[in-house]
Amino acid sequence: HIGDAEKEFLRFLKISQLPFVSSWNASDIVNSNNKLNFGRPGLFGNRISNFAIQSCDLLIILGCRLSVPITGYQIKNFSPNSKKIYIDIDQKEILKRKFKVNLKLNIDVKIFLKFFNSYIKYQKLPLKLSWIKKLEKLKLDLDEDKKYKNQKNFINSFNFINELSKILKGNENIVTDMGTSFTCTMQAFKTKKNQRLFTSSGIAAMGFGLPGLLGSYFADKKKIPICITGDGGLMFNMQELQTIINYKIPAKIFIINNGGYLTMKLMQKKNFKKLIGADDQSGLSLPNFSKISRAFGFTFKRLENAKKIKKDLINIFKSNQPLICEVMIPILQDLVPRVQTQMNKDGSFEPALLDNMYP
Repeated sequence: HIGDAEKEFLRFLKISQLPFVSSWNASDIVNSNNKLNFGRPGLFGNRISNFAIQSCDLLIILGCRLSVPITGYQIKNFSPNSKKIYIDIDQKEILKRKFKVNLKLNIDVKIFLKFFNSYIKYQKLPLKLSWIKKLEKLKLDLDEDKKYKNQKNFINSFNFINELSKILKGNENIVTDMGTSFTCTMQAFKTKKNQRLFTSSGIAAMGFGLPGLLGSYFADKKKIPICITGDGGLMFNMQELQTIINYKIPAKIFIINNGGYLTMKLMQKKNFKKLIGADDQSGLSLPNFSKISRAFGFTFKRLENAKKIKKDLINIFKSNQPLICEVMIPILQDLVPRVQTQMNKDGSFEPALLDNMYP
């Protein structure tokens, strides 16, 4: 996106027919249903994308800084069997790698793609069709959308994100906050043409959702502004609800309510057997979002019936009025799949390999 190279990249895919995975910030460049798209890798990534990276024999890195959330903590074991071609306009990003890079090109990605597309147009790339067919089969076998379970009076957040992405038409700006609203969206949301999916992945700043929504709306008022936030993240910049009302922005805000800080609760419960500052029993309390919404002037809706998700979402988008929707999910819902770090007896942590995801 930053290099204005979207068209060149789409042409690259058409000519090369190479399978690809995308970072979270690049996940809206190509539709999720593209046959060459094998998801988003990382600690909270898709199993198939992590497998593709770890088993490939050539990895072309286009302007991606390969942060730890993408490579995993065992950086030296990232894509261990591949030769790596690294293209980045920032030379320091290439040089700071802790793994061998076979070809380093300090160049603008748009310029590289223009030259490369001209070169491979008349070349027959030696694609390993057997490996690509294996990826395609695994993509079906590892379909995570079919494995998430709802509970009585609660909605699984992955199922909610999946259903939301299905009913959207493709003319939306979707902005996430951090925590569950961030990781679940990036794992389960299926992008369509003309959609943009924004997040604060580099800084991962709680409270980004509402300011990000405002920025996306004023940058492109033709698209429907959607914010996916959490009950904790919303509290950091709640004053922006009044900005939305003041400018009559037809925003749809979805609050993933898990009764506190879910990632913290899961980590503390697993490693320390008690909670601190993570829910209402350990020092963190949150307001009644129904009252908060109506006080600011929003229409309010609560989703807790898993069987009615699709019908409720269709009704929500029939109106142009600003609306807040609270999505009730289990207070200790597991966030899977993920690359899970294990605590040793001496208190040290042992990270798993990128393609060894829990469970």
